[in-house]
Amino acid sequence: MARKSEVLASSIGHLLDMKLVKLQNIWDDVGIQEDKRLERMASAKKCIEVFLKKRSMEILFGASGQRSWF
Repeated sequence: MARKSEVLASSIGHLLDMKLVKLQNIWDDVGIQEDKRLERMASAKKCIEVFLKKRSMEILFGASGQRSWF
């Protein structure tokens, strides 16, 4: 049986997939060219990476800046 955290992680991945498909559909509707789509996707990817890195750092180091081991 999957752990709750694994189920949640899977649902987050699914949510991201759905939202990226929605973005691509919007870009299709408004006629954004492939080169611009690639730029926008790269920007979205970077934002997600930065967000997850910040969250990881907050968990590891907390507000004090010192490593937290729970």
